[in-house]
Order: sequence, then structure tokens, then C-alpha cells
Amino acid sequence: MPAADTPPRFGEPDSFDAAADELQTLIDWAKGAEHRIGYFAAVYKRTTLALKQAAEANAFEDGERMSRLAGIFATRYLTAVNAFFRPDEFTLTESWRASFDQLDNPRPVIVQHIQAGINAHTAFDLGMAVNEITGSRNVDSVRVDFLAVNAVLASQTEDMLDKVEEISPRLRAILDTVPGDEALLIGPAIKWMREEAWAFVKTLEFFPGMTFNVIPADVKDSWVGVLTRSLFNGLMAAVFDEIGEQESRDVRRNIEVLDAVADDVANVETTL
Repeated sequence: MPAADTPPRFGEPDSFDAAADELQTLIDWAKGAEHRIGYFAAVYKRTTLALKQAAEANAFEDGERMSRLAGIFATRYLTAVNAFFRPDEFTLTESWRASFDQLDNPRPVIVQHIQAGINAHTAFDLGMAVNEITGSRNVDSVRVDFLAVNAVLASQTEDMLDKVEEISPRLRAILDTVPGDEALLIGPAIKWMREEAWAFVKTLEFFPGMTFNVIPADVKDSWVGVLTRSLFNGLMAAVFDEIGEQESRDVRRNIEVLDAVADDVANVETTL
């Protein structure tokens, strides 16, 4: 039976498990609909499960708070998905609009869709989620766990990158020209995004309360949208076009490959 034209309306998960369940529902729908929204959703599920594993290993100063943060964080993504498919009921941020606008375009490759999702969710949503859970007050109290979260995310990139390379031979060929372990390139990039996200958190601290955070949040949202759109234009697009020449365009199979590795969490690290 073909998938419905739109996925189910998603709720507001309040824990790692609830977030993973909602993401799996989206992934399963994306497989049936052969919809590229499943690419980032699979990667996100992997990081959610890795964060749960880290929390169970007492890797965070406050595991219960991190579980609540995971729910708030996932809710921002799932609300964006709701807004994309139900624009009359939800408001879509510019960060996610720049990413989702490309989902019906057959030209972008898998890593473009994944990176666009990372931009929106890490550069904008993460700061907003931390802001919500702290109320923009005493945000330094979450700094240690914030750093650990980003280290966990970085530790999961190698396995996911290996799977993307399986279905994108030209990407593998390009990365093979890089001396050493190409996965090590991800660390500096994540550190940069981590510090940018933390700078956003600290900016919001100067404007306690969601009402007063509207202006800095809107500015950040717009800037992330511009950054994301640059992935699909100009020189960046030309580079990705080369990758696309040999990449699998079987959306369902690609999502299945990513989803399989998403369930196999390993090598969780909490320092970067």
C-alpha cells in the first residue's frame, strides 16, 4: 500500500525514547513515500539513540535534564516537519525552510540534505532548545553537558559517513584523496558549529524570556537560512553535482541503508 501524501502529525516527545519513536515513524513513512526527508531523520535518530546511551552511562552531569532537552530539541524538528506538510497549522522557521525547500528537487545529493538539516538543527534549534530549558538564565550551568552532547554527535559521524559512501561512490573517491581518516575532518567542523551555537545561547541570555528573544532569534534564523541555501548554489552545488553523477537515486533504499546503521549505535564518546 503506498504511503499517504503526508506523514502523521507529530507530537512533542519528552524523552530520548519518545523522540526516537517519533523519528522512526517519520522514517518509516519516508521509506514508503520515497521522500528525501528520511535522510536527515535517520541521521537524527542515530544521534538521539547515542545520546540516550551516553545518558545511561552517566556521561552527563544531569541525565534527567538532558533527556528533557532531547525532547525539546526533537520537538523543534518535528514541529518543522509538521509545518512543512501542514503550513496552515504550523509556522516554519527560515532555517528549516531553506532545507525543506530542496526535498522535491532531484538534483541535491544525500550529504547536502543531511548537512542542510544539521545547519538548521544545530546552528539554530540547539540554541533555542537550551534557551527554553534554562529560561535564558544561568546557561553556563549546562555548558559541560552541552560540550558532551556535541562530542557524542561527532563520535557517530564515521559510521554514518561510511554508509553514505556505500551509496555514493564518487563521494568515497573524493574523500579517499584526503590524507588520513576523512572522518577526522568532521571534528573541527563540529567544534566550529558547537561554538557558534554556544555563542547564540549566550546571546539569548542577554534577553531573558522568550518575548525579548524574538529579535536575536529571528536574525539567527535568517542567517542560518542564508548559510543553508549556499549549499545548493554556486561552487558548492557544482562540487555536489560531481558526487551526484554516481550516487544511488533510489530514495527508499538509501533511507533503508541509513536507518539500518542508525539502529546500531557504537563508539559513543563524550569528549571532542
